[in-house]
Amino acid sequence: MMRGARQASYTVEASFVMTVTLLVMAFLIRTAYGQYRKSTGIMELHEAVQKVKGQEETEEVVLQSGSWSGQARRDGPKASGTAQGAGWSLEIEASVQDPEAMMRMLTILDAFREPGGGGKE
Repeated sequence: MMRGARQASYTVEASFVMTVTLLVMAFLIRTAYGQYRKSTGIMELHEAVQKVKGQEETEEVVLQSGSWSGQARRDGPKASGTAQGAGWSLEIEASVQDPEAMMRMLTILDAFREPGGGGKE
């Protein structure tokens, strides 16, 4: 008779390992999908604020996509946007570029660069 040889099975241990592995994989996939939705929302909010910055008048854009919502608006010299989703929120504020004001400032600076320091005679 063989004393040291026994029949054994790894079924219980393998089922435990597979259960833990599948739960970890499901958690990682869910976390990655949540991060994807958050990143997409932030990028769409930035795009909406940039579009509103280019408008001449006061404008408001409402954003809605899946699990998050937001809005972007322009009021005078400022453009702002807010977005909120499951577990996150973001607020963006940017000043609107005014090329006419910049040209006026450059004209004033050009007057001081000319010899004599004053304006044109």
